[in-house]
Amino acid sequence: MATILVIEDHDELRRMLDSALRSSGLHVIQAENGVQGLRVLEVMPVDLVLTDVLMPDMDGIEVVSALRKSHPGLPVIAMSGGGQWMEVADFQHVLQRLGVAAVFHKPISISTLLTVIHQILQIR
Repeated sequence: MATILVIEDHDELRRMLDSALRSSGLHVIQAENGVQGLRVLEVMPVDLVLTDVLMPDMDGIEVVSALRKSHPGLPVIAMSGGGQWMEVADFQHVLQRLGVAAVFHKPISISTLLTVIHQILQIR
């Protein structure tokens, strides 16, 4: 069973993602923010990280930059609803340079997200 680390600061979306991923047979670890997510990665092996981009304290770009140093090959999917300081297209460009496997725009299609996760992890 693949383990997914979900880093999302909005409780409702984090719980919804947890439920949907678990329903599809994945094991889920939740983190409320980037700092907490990186702490999880220090002690628990995961197969994929699903992270929000816009979060307080440490945004998703900072999370991906940090985890690339400690976990260079770990697959990452980013999600964003856009923001005031950077357009979604700019997020996507920066995240692709950091080696993010996919960028989703909120609201997320759960079926599409699951398809992409299964493709990345080569799960049938």
